[in-house]
Amino acid sequence: KENFCRNVGPASESCAAECKNHQYFCRDTCKGTGSGTPECQACRGECESACMCESFCTPLIKDAALCHEQGGSWAPVLSQDFNNIVNSMLTLFEISTTEGWVDVMYAASDFTDVYRQPVRDSNHGPYVLLFPLWILLSFMFLINLAVGVIVDNFENAMQAKEDQKSDLLTDSQRRWMRSRKTLAGRAFIFDLTNLHLLPAARRRCYAIISSKVFEQLIMTAIVSNTLIMALTIFPAPVEWWTRFQEYANYVFAGIYTIEAVLKLFALRCSYWKDRWNQFDFVCVVATWVGIVLNLVGAEVGSVTSVIRTFRIARLFRLLRFLKELNRLFMCLLSSIPKLYNVMMILCLFLVLFSILGMSLFGTAKFPSDGTLNQHGNFQTFWRGFVTLFRASTGEAWNEIMHNLAKDEEAYFREGDWCTPQNLFKSRHPDAFAVLEEKCLISTPNACPGSWNPLPAIFWVSYTLLITYMIMNLLVAVILKGYEEGKQDVETDNIDLCIETWKKYDPDHKMVISLPSALRFLHEVMALSAADKAGALPLMDGNSMSDISRNVDLRALSRFARLAVEMNVMQDQAPSKATLQSEVSFMSASRQALRLISMKGLSLADLEEIEAVDDNISNKKEVAKLQKIERKSTMDSCAQDILPTLAAQKIQQRFRERRASTGTSSAGSAKCVRGVHSGGQKEPRFSSEGGKEPRFSS
Repeated sequence: KENFCRNVGPASESCAAECKNHQYFCRDTCKGTGSGTPECQACRGECESACMCESFCTPLIKDAALCHEQGGSWAPVLSQDFNNIVNSMLTLFEISTTEGWVDVMYAASDFTDVYRQPVRDSNHGPYVLLFPLWILLSFMFLINLAVGVIVDNFENAMQAKEDQKSDLLTDSQRRWMRSRKTLAGRAFIFDLTNLHLLPAARRRCYAIISSKVFEQLIMTAIVSNTLIMALTIFPAPVEWWTRFQEYANYVFAGIYTIEAVLKLFALRCSYWKDRWNQFDFVCVVATWVGIVLNLVGAEVGSVTSVIRTFRIARLFRLLRFLKELNRLFMCLLSSIPKLYNVMMILCLFLVLFSILGMSLFGTAKFPSDGTLNQHGNFQTFWRGFVTLFRASTGEAWNEIMHNLAKDEEAYFREGDWCTPQNLFKSRHPDAFAVLEEKCLISTPNACPGSWNPLPAIFWVSYTLLITYMIMNLLVAVILKGYEEGKQDVETDNIDLCIETWKKYDPDHKMVISLPSALRFLHEVMALSAADKAGALPLMDGNSMSDISRNVDLRALSRFARLAVEMNVMQDQAPSKATLQSEVSFMSASRQALRLISMKGLSLADLEEIEAVDDNISNKKEVAKLQKIERKSTMDSCAQDILPTLAAQKIQQRFRERRASTGTSSAGSAKCVRGVHSGGQKEPRFSSEGGKEPRFSS
């Protein structure tokens, strides 16, 4: 007091009352009847002096005073504390983000008493339970509950937008529209068509590259090549290891080259239609370029690194063979365009907070051992942007906040100093010259003052807005894309149609006979997730005559009503005995997808599917889809399946009746009514002069 507060008068009544009833000071000395002892009076006198000279004096007792007397520094162990309600809430918020919660728990477990030296694990009993319980309640429950609310609201908003866009279509209609779009969007169905017209060598080569064994061999080579590259060790464990890896690279390069040559020979121009083939070719070329550069001893700097990257990127080819992994990867890729708006919002807030951080903390001092340093600060816009992006992942944001909130007293206790904040905000014309002279322009070291809530307000609001809202909105978009990809059964159904079609059309003619098409339809329905084959009448038989004998008119009527999408193409030269009809892949697949999309197989379900184009308000989209469908199924000889099946059935009935009556002479024929489809005339037959029955529709 004599040195720093000489002009201060005697102790005030408030200081005397505070020291008399202080929670910690002089309690042991003045307890009981010892309040009048000289020791008690001396202790209270020191307390009153510290109260009157609080700007220069910090009173310490017990271990804290002993530490200071021995030349030490009594300072907080952590930046966090529970000294008041505001600090307590801020500390709990910090550890709820999992930032430094273990350090706070250990510090609490070591606590003994106020102004006493911490002792390891002296009080770990309650805190070992309380802190993990708070993490479970805050981070694993409340914060994840907030994430769930954000994701749920986002999905509801997206669903409402989809419902508005889809014009309140039913689930069956939505499935049918997705199936149509997916089928129409296929660039190609098979690598090659009309295999029976190819030379024998080319067809054998195509059979090799299309076999499952060939795919498994290539996948094994990719995995083996990746493992050998992953076992690169520096320095090499044995002398021959590097040479072995080099020779193995030559072997795998040869395998990939043979694969590319075989595919180019078999597919020719069709090779370039597949994106995976293009990727394979680039990898093969990059591999050989790297081998040539290695053999000639040329080092082209970054080009060599790019070539090695292509060697590693070959691992992505496994996505072609692993269906579920490929679906997950495609979901990720499909989510990237949807992230555009969210990323723009994120960048906008990062820019705003970066500018605000430069304005508030651009001149802040770097602590000697703090997180606020040359790597994380707000001295420039770019550095502030990077610091905020790093903090959005939860990395040390709270320590930067505490470093920005340190005042002059905290730096003085550490044996350091800082410049008052008002000096950097001075409007005096000579302020810049003074700061430049003291090197405070290039290395500013301002401190915020005795109490400044701006760092806490800045970082808490940033964490709530960016880390818990915007970042979780990104998660919601990715989850939405994953859900859409996981529910993409339309692609699976089309793949099922393709694989099933190969059994009936090994030459890839893209057309099969009508009996085969009927069996194809029944098999696809049985193998699909809908599994409606039992509700679909079985049209079994190797020819139209067999089908007409095996099925009755009631089943024929039911099947014809459902198979409205399956068109037949009359053979150019049908035989006199049997009417030959063929069905294209697109027609048969559309019919299979239509039946799979339907909720049931009733007439109401069929009418619901047929009304989908009329219920969509975006007529341009419908017209575009219909144009693509007409182009893919265009055939001048296409007819509905109903007249063909009905004619065969009526012909069979007539033959059976004529055989039973023995009538073959001329006479009038009795008209037999057949089933008909909307817009088609009834099939009928007539017999004239013993000739073969004539059919018309």
